[in-house]
Amino acid sequence: MTQKQLLRRDIIKICKKECLRYKLSSNYTSMLLQGGRSLVKFMQEKNANDYTPDVGLEFRIYVHGIRTKKYADEISRVIDMLNSFIDSKLFVFQKQTPKYFPGIFGQYVVEYIEYLKTETNLKMSSIKIYEHSLSMFSQKMHHAGVDLETISLEHLLNFFSSLQNMKQENVKNVKNFLRYMKDHGIIKHDLLLDYIRPTRYIKEKVPSYYAKEEVLQIENSVNRHSTKGKRDYAMLLLASRLGLRSADIRNLKFSDIDWDRNEIHIRQIKTQKEVILPLLDDVGVSLIDYIRNARPQTSLKEIFVSFTPPYRVITSATFSTMVAKYVFKSGIKCDGKHHGSHTLRHSLATNLLGSNVSVPTISSILGHSTTESTKKYLTINLSSLLNCSHDVPSVEDNFYKQEGGVFYV
Repeated sequence: MTQKQLLRRDIIKICKKECLRYKLSSNYTSMLLQGGRSLVKFMQEKNANDYTPDVGLEFRIYVHGIRTKKYADEISRVIDMLNSFIDSKLFVFQKQTPKYFPGIFGQYVVEYIEYLKTETNLKMSSIKIYEHSLSMFSQKMHHAGVDLETISLEHLLNFFSSLQNMKQENVKNVKNFLRYMKDHGIIKHDLLLDYIRPTRYIKEKVPSYYAKEEVLQIENSVNRHSTKGKRDYAMLLLASRLGLRSADIRNLKFSDIDWDRNEIHIRQIKTQKEVILPLLDDVGVSLIDYIRNARPQTSLKEIFVSFTPPYRVITSATFSTMVAKYVFKSGIKCDGKHHGSHTLRHSLATNLLGSNVSVPTISSILGHSTTESTKKYLTINLSSLLNCSHDVPSVEDNFYKQEGGVFYV
């Protein structure tokens, strides 16, 4: 099949037309247009006038080399849309971003993955993790111009240190792959793999949070008179007032709400723990307003859905982007802080702790499996930490002046 010609100057125009054609949400459209503008700038710097899948792959590798994986994956979706356009194929906008294995290492990664599938007893879920780790590895090596003869321990250490989280499986998977290469004579020199030790994944030491007044300011930034605002406001309150996780909000069903008892009954997706929460007045009113006056007529069991057909459950990226939009719109200071939906959950826990609510009670509200998960919020509540402090005992002056002692002057 002959591919359509796509010039650099037409990329943004085609992106807009395709987004309208597929009736994509405003958030998804903004993300794709941002990717399109980055692609145009990349092509200008490369003096490339015609778009081809090879140019798209080069752009994808470039973006993953300079940005976080999540951001790079998002704006790289424009490549999938443009490839679908020039091949006259439908753009499947909700599929997972495919893995890419470029360069000389990518060739052997494909061979190694096939070896894992046919010669080992690994589960497919484990092989998927290998694909993820080695996709990042082959992209980084290709972007850095590293080949079989020049790869060294320094390259490996630089790669692992560039990862957002140096997870143990990433180190293990890459080391196993390189041992496979060494055992088969593909890499002939010693990479000193035994010197590479994975570090434990350490979560953010100080979770981002906002004060009560700031959270209220975020909520008030929503236009509750608009159709979209009614939905967004209800979702925000479920995060800020009840501390529900993004997945539990997005997958909330009509059957989860007991209107007679004013309760929400859910089984948390992350922990599979059953939680019963009070349906606060403000939350209940916002839900009713959205369901009666804004929600599209659809047979979906989930409460929160998109506004354009085909109707679908709100995605994680859409919800996170929506929360960030209202955080910025509210005008509060958020420099150096996270601004996704989970920050509202952190804020609720921190503000409850500041109101002298006990850790077990907060743990119950958030649906934590143990209070150990809740205790991390103590790291950002200085007043609670001060309550745990002890007075420093006084020391006589002659202790410091004693002859022969370590403090002797």
